[in-house]
Formats: sequence, C-alpha cells, structure tokens
Amino acid sequence: MKTEIPTTPLGPGKGPKEVEVENPAGFMGFMAGRYDSRMERNVSMAARNLGDGVQKIVMAAKGKQGTSGEWKAELLKLLGADNDKSEIDVLLENSACEKFVLRCIENELPPNLIHCLRLLRVMELQHANEAHERGESNPNPIGESATIKVSKLLCKLCKDPSVGEQLRPHLFGLLALSGASYPQSGIHVAKASS
Repeated sequence: MKTEIPTTPLGPGKGPKEVEVENPAGFMGFMAGRYDSRMERNVSMAARNLGDGVQKIVMAAKGKQGTSGEWKAELLKLLGADNDKSEIDVLLENSACEKFVLRCIENELPPNLIHCLRLLRVMELQHANEAHERGESNPNPIGESATIKVSKLLCKLCKDPSVGEQLRPHLFGLLALSGASYPQSGIHVAKASS
C-alpha cells in the first residue's frame, strides 16, 4: 500500500516522499471489533435503560407511583421529545450494530415500545381534554416527535422475524391502538400504530 507521508525537508527541493507502509495484520479488524463491541454495549445499555424507564412510567401512569401528571413529562423526556439526546436516539443511531435486534429483545424493548404508543395515546387524549376545558378548540400535539422516534425504532425491530414471538401477546393491543378514537392532535399516534 503506497501512502504519501509528509517529512521535514532535508534540503532544498526535498518534500514529501512516497514510502511503502505495511498494514499490521489484523489492525483494521481489531479496530472494527472494538467499534462493534462499543456499539453493542451502547445498544444494550440504552435498551435496558429505555425499557426500565418505560416500566416505571407505566406504573406511574397506573397511579401506583408518583403524581398523575408527572409521568407525562417523564415519558416525553425519556423519548427525547425535548430534543435532548435520549436512549431512543442512541438506539436509532446504533441500529446498524450486528446484534442490535438481539440486545433489544433481551431487554424486552419491542413490547415496551408498544407500551410507549399506548401511553402517548393516553397523554394526547388527556391533553386534548384539558385544552377543551380551557376553551381551546384545536390543541397542538405534544408528543409528535416522541411518537416518530418510537415508530422508527419499532419498525426497525419488526423487520426481523425474531421479534414476532416477543410481540405476539401484545399484537391485540397494538391493533386496538390503530383502530381507536383519537383527538385531532393525536392522529400521529394512530399512524404510528398502524
């Protein structure tokens, strides 16, 4: 492999030289392996954190922990709706990882993403009701960017047939979401569910 390596001039008219550079055996493979393991570690940690976060929010939304409105802000924060980098962003960025789907399945991420869609629907319904009580006729959606991220991630995962088995018990809930009624500000959740 020929590479131009700049050297210091040794005299007038002497500039960069072309020299033969040997690639140590396996160097690039070693670097790629380190990169893959880092990606896999990022995916595993993000999937675990996202799944755990969703479970805490599900419990809070059921009224078993925290205040009733607190879970909505936590959900939007967890899903990166505030444009801060979130666990779901890390997963989307590292979806090219060789073991991406496996790590997500191990952390039960696909069913938790369906829980996210259900929570986003409830949040948009409550937001529309609160806006109606304030006299607003057409409120803006509050979870649209979060819904888009959940939909992208769920679509990436569902392209792999191994995800189907884990989602089987949750398919009825997902199908019910696509046929449920929504306020105008929650149509994005219906689209993501279908």
